[in-house]
Formats: sequence, structure tokens, C-alpha cells
Amino acid sequence: MNQKTTIIVTAHNYACYLEQCVDSLLAQSVLPVEIIVINDASSDNTEDVMKKYTDNDLVQYFVADFESVQKARNFGLEKSKGEYILNMDADNYLDDKFLEKTQKVLDANTDIDLVYTDHLVFGDEKLIAATAQGKYWMSKNFEYNSLQQMNYIDTTSLIRKKDFKGFDENVRRFQDWDAWLTFLKDKQAQRVSEHLLFKRLHGTSKTSTVQLYMERMRVMTKHDLMTICDNSDGGDILRKVKGNIACIIVAKNDNEKILEQIVNIKRIKKIFVYIMDIGDRGSLMNMKKVLQEKDVVYRVIHQNSIDIVLKGLRMSEYMPAYSMNYLVVINDAKDDVICKLQRRCDACYSADNELTQCDSFDEIDYIIFNKKGIRKLLNP
Repeated sequence: MNQKTTIIVTAHNYACYLEQCVDSLLAQSVLPVEIIVINDASSDNTEDVMKKYTDNDLVQYFVADFESVQKARNFGLEKSKGEYILNMDADNYLDDKFLEKTQKVLDANTDIDLVYTDHLVFGDEKLIAATAQGKYWMSKNFEYNSLQQMNYIDTTSLIRKKDFKGFDENVRRFQDWDAWLTFLKDKQAQRVSEHLLFKRLHGTSKTSTVQLYMERMRVMTKHDLMTICDNSDGGDILRKVKGNIACIIVAKNDNEKILEQIVNIKRIKKIFVYIMDIGDRGSLMNMKKVLQEKDVVYRVIHQNSIDIVLKGLRMSEYMPAYSMNYLVVINDAKDDVICKLQRRCDACYSADNELTQCDSFDEIDYIIFNKKGIRKLLNP
């Protein structure tokens, strides 16, 4: 089997793990054509570790100051000469058959552009115990629709380089998911159902739950799965919706202005409004008056329960879920409803990513789900 793969290793203060990573690449049963190691603004002894490989013709070493894993990977992509690309984080390592088994798939199937594997997690036992799958992480067989719902393809996957444009440098988290949604939109991927990648969990791997959710929402927005906005641009966004509109309003005060934005949209065919009244019972008289004047079908519940609302939407005879073009959620009460909806719309988080700081979402006033988002939300 010919050497066809460029392996790009990004390292930021991972000197203590880097040697194990690079040695595993040099121990592959099918060697890469080159290994590009990028020291991205490290302040540890990465430079000393890499001296071991000075005389190895396969290893190229670059020092950069990107302070961005996406920029570092894209730099490696530009430098690469391989037909295939494999991205590695310096704290992980590979089974010695990884390249042999993944490259075999790309060599034999010109219609497949990416190959991924299952992986084994090691490192901090407490972090591992808190995850949903434990040590042995099973991926899923590839379907683009299921990839839109959650990412199950690791960054360390073998890519056919020809049409791969790299990573979006403006995406701060879920860069791999974002890249796969772009790259695989009209392509095929294949899973090798063996644990050939070893991923290290350690303290520096952790990111706050709130930040993860916010960044995931941005990726979903980019790929037309949903729209988020605040009051400054909410009106402009709402004017773009049309057709059959369902609306959830989380209300604490009698604010009829938010309703007027909805009921006066010109291109609405049909509208169904659900109000979660979490203030004093009976305090929403003006809002109800607006709805009645416009002959809008609506329901009011006096409980802070998104489960009841979603159940009501699923069972609605007036506007069945399949007929909804958009679902608009207005968070007028600055409640944690955004988090609750995200939990139902997002299946990729394991047990260690519990929602604990939902108040950080109160700057979001609107979420607008299109048909794809509605299917995910109402058909968990």
C-alpha cells in the first residue's frame, strides 16, 4: 500500500503528550507520506521534545503563533503534499493499524471522501466515568441527515484532500462538525467500526457548558438548522418568515408589542400561538386582546413547562407539526427556556455536559426553527 497521507499534528502546550502521539504515527503499518507538527504558541518544552525527530525525514516541524487550532490545521493543509489528510491533536494517539484500515477504504472506493473510526477514551477516570459511553465510544454509520442532528465523526478522520477546503477559522467550537456538514453535503463517508483512535480526557479538555451550547447554536444557524437573534435584529429576522407559523411566547408581563410583531407579518398563511404565562395568573389581558382581534388561535398555560408546550404542538390538530414552516420562540421573560429547547434539539452531549448555567442565555430573545429544526425539536 502506497504512502498517500499527510498527518497534521497541532500542539499547544502538549509537550508531555507529544512524543507518544508522534511515535504512534511513525509506528503505523502503512506510513504517511509526511507528518507536519505545528507548535502553535506553546510556552512549554515542545521545542525540546521535537529535537528527537530532527533527523527523521518524515517529520516536518513548524513554529507558529496562530493561537487557533483551525488556523494551525489550515496552515498544515496548505503545506501538505499528500493525497489524503489526517488531523491529529497532540494529546491523542493512534492504533498502529489506523492508516492501513482507513486508507484501504479510500483507495478502494473513489465515491467515498472521508473515513472515520470508533475510539477509546483514556486519561482522567472521573471525566471518563461522567461520560455517557464510558471508555469505548461507538460512532454511527454515516447518513447526512443524522449528522445534522449530532456530530459522531471525530476530527481525526481520513479525508480525501481534493475537495476539502479546511476549517472555518471563525468557528470557535465544533469546528469538526462544521467542517463535516460543509464537506459531506454532497459526498459520502464510511465508518470503520474498530477502536483505532485513542483520545485523552484531561482537565484542559473541559469547556464550560454554556459556551458549548452557544457555539453549537452558531453552527446550527450557519447550516440553516435554526436562527438566533436578539432584540436588535429580531424584527428584521421575523419579517423573513412566511407560511404556517407556530409561536411559543414565554411571558411574565403583559407585553402586547411582541405579539404585534408576529401577527402583523404579511406572508403568514396560518398562525398558532402558545403562551407560557409564568407571571401572575390573568395578567396577560392585552396580549389576549391582540390575539382575539386578529382571530389567532392560541393556548395559554400557567406552568413553566416546555414539555407541556411541545406536547401540545405535537398533538395540535389546528396546525400539525408537518405543516409548520417556522417555529418562533420569544423569550420575553428572560427564562431558561432556550436551554430547555436546546436539550431537546441536541443529542450529542454526554452526562458530563449538564445544563447548569442557563441564566447565561437570557440575552437571546428569539430562536427561529425552520422545518429541519422543527423535526428535531418535536421528534426527539
